[in-house]
Amino acid sequence: MRPIEKRLSQLLRASKLEFIGIDPIESKDIIISVKNQFPDSCDDNYLCPHCPGQITKPPEWHHIIRSYLTFLKSKGLAQNLNRGEWTILPPD
Repeated sequence: MRPIEKRLSQLLRASKLEFIGIDPIESKDIIISVKNQFPDSCDDNYLCPHCPGQITKPPEWHHIIRSYLTFLKSKGLAQNLNRGEWTILPPD
């Protein structure tokens, strides 16, 4: 992982995505919100190396967000309501 992705991961953990709110939100809108919140940590030119064979590869920072959402879900701090729709739960 490059330093810019490490920084984004740190920023996501520090923020706990609290700027998203608790209303259900689609993954694409989470991506937009993260880019608006942390634009200097979202490099659209570095494509995800974890997507071999995909014709259209997303930027690596999208993968960082997906990983963080999975982490939050494992801790009971996010729910995947439907494919591509999440709720971020407030911390205790």
